[in-house]
Amino acid sequence: MPTKVDVRGKPDEMGFLVRACALILMQQTIGDVPYIPNNSRKMTEPFFKKYTDLIDGDVDLTDMMRDQGMEISNWLAKISEPESMLVHAPYTWTLKEVVNHLSDCERVFSFRALWIARGGTMPLVSFDENEFSLRSRANDFSIEALATEFRAVRQSTVTLFENLPESSWHSVGQVMGFDVTVHKQATILLGHVSHHWRILQQRFGISH
Repeated sequence: MPTKVDVRGKPDEMGFLVRACALILMQQTIGDVPYIPNNSRKMTEPFFKKYTDLIDGDVDLTDMMRDQGMEISNWLAKISEPESMLVHAPYTWTLKEVVNHLSDCERVFSFRALWIARGGTMPLVSFDENEFSLRSRANDFSIEALATEFRAVRQSTVTLFENLPESSWHSVGQVMGFDVTVHKQATILLGHVSHHWRILQQRFGISH
């Protein structure tokens, strides 16, 4: 039997959902206006540039997503539980926490791309990666489980971008106060993983 809605605003579950939905509707009908790109604020600041500089934006990004995901997944399959719990100074995260971080961020970056591609107009905000990591309790899970999750997330990402209309790659939205295209968001997604993959290669002495 459904929970009764408390119209007086007491903190019951259904009442919270009703109020949340009402707030979203108000934003969409009153406060939400079509986003107009601000050409003075591009995602070229150093925080993003360290990721995008690692990616050749002229290549097929979905092929790169597939290849990158396979390379990392194949390596993770060889990692033991003890190895996955190592911390290499000056870094403070275990491999498990890094893999979880990659999956979490990829979900966020993919949603941002989807939001912009589908015409979402409300600007998207940042998130606290350290809080995400703390709440994930990644070290409580096996490296096999986290690697499986990463593979699943990456496959979902590849499918999303493969099925985007060509025109959607040029759609513009706002993330963290900056103008960004779907294409740029894809390079950030790939560059973020490449950034951490390079660090892992140094930490674990991986050579090609």
